[in-house]
Amino acid sequence: MDKEDKIFESRNYHSVLRYTFGDCFQCRSILDVGCAEGNALRILDGIVPTLVGLDVFRPFLQLGTQPKHSILINADARDLSKLFIPKSFDGILLSDVVEHFFRDDAERLLYDCETIGRKIVLLWIPIGSHPQTEDDRHMGNDFYQTHRTTWEPGDLERLGYKVCVWENYHHQQGKDHRTAFAWKEL
Repeated sequence: MDKEDKIFESRNYHSVLRYTFGDCFQCRSILDVGCAEGNALRILDGIVPTLVGLDVFRPFLQLGTQPKHSILINADARDLSKLFIPKSFDGILLSDVVEHFFRDDAERLLYDCETIGRKIVLLWIPIGSHPQTEDDRHMGNDFYQTHRTTWEPGDLERLGYKVCVWENYHHQQGKDHRTAFAWKEL
């Protein structure tokens, strides 16, 4: 079984994060871009020693649900290249983030992540039409929660990412049912 098959065989978000950043790439540091209330940081707590979360919406960071030893940064992801030098983190995670940016900004963000990462950039992204103009957590974050782009597997593959699409993942009326993990080894 090759690395790709092993990463995605579980069809479970938690397992994919743990295996990818832990067993597979043995990451010692992770930057979770758009970490929100810290779900991924909690999943990786105890697996990856250095956890850094970045989010533009300060109230998410103030919820206090991230692991106590994680480092939280309140900043715009479009400023990554100003905040971090190249190869600062073993792994970079963008979970439900890229679709919130206009295409040019999203592609620049991915490039910046590839620059500050050492081993892997991993995306979790809705595929197809997923309209959203309101904060789905009802915290007054409508501006940053708006989806500005629609992504298909070919868009990510064109940028050099490998893509694993999960069919029938989303079950919201009026939205495509697909989601994907996409990754690029650095």
